[in-house]
Amino acid sequence: MELQYISDAAGNHTAVVIPIKDWEALTDQYVELKKADKKTKGVKPSDFVGIIPDDVADAMQAYVKESRENWG
Repeated sequence: MELQYISDAAGNHTAVVIPIKDWEALTDQYVELKKADKKTKGVKPSDFVGIIPDDVADAMQAYVKESRENWG
């Protein structure tokens, strides 16, 4: 998965862009993400607690951290 980061003027990451094929794979795997993609009004991060298994969430966090370190 090749991620792109959007940064503000101070160089702080403000968003992440993932390729659509990777997004589609994630949303196919996690139906709740697809629902959120279509209906984001009023959605809070806490609404998704427990949807992704802890081991998957930890792996995703590790990947993002590694990507940040490799980016700069």
